[in-house]
Amino acid sequence: TPYPLQQRPFVCLVVGCNNGAFVERTLRSVFSQVYDNYRLVYIDDASTDGSFSLVKDVVESSGQKERATLIRKEESLGELANLSEAIRGCDDREIIVWIGGNDWLAHEWVLSRLNSYYADPDLWLTYGQYREFPDYRLGISAPFRDAECKQLGFRGHPFVASHLKTFYAGLFKCVDPADFMYQGTF
Repeated sequence: TPYPLQQRPFVCLVVGCNNGAFVERTLRSVFSQVYDNYRLVYIDDASTDGSFSLVKDVVESSGQKERATLIRKEESLGELANLSEAIRGCDDREIIVWIGGNDWLAHEWVLSRLNSYYADPDLWLTYGQYREFPDYRLGISAPFRDAECKQLGFRGHPFVASHLKTFYAGLFKCVDPADFMYQGTF
């Protein structure tokens, strides 16, 4: 990057519900990062399979308990409601790394690479590519095409933005929470 690097603050935000089969791999992929300036927020959305106990055990054994915030919801709110609530509690300058409850980071340099992208002061969000498990097929992510956006409008453009999504918490907070609602629910 032609921009000076500084360690930007990341929040790895995971919302999980009954993802006990994957949660250990998810958390270990976060804790394996060689990047230092991050924290983990894990929200259990009323799991009934014992996932939250496993999360607590993995965090405890990781040696990184001080960078983890664990939240257990007694009633399911859904992913978007939990994300919105958690992000509104973040500092505007923190960069949210939205990790699905049954997903994991591909390697230990993910946050370092993201930090180099966010060195560009004009970058506000990213989305990436993912691989399916267990066959490792590439996912559906693709670049936005300017011509299609101009012709169809942003909302008319085919869906191409999938995992891994990152963005400044302050950018998310610019969206009115009511805009995430349909008939009164997220």
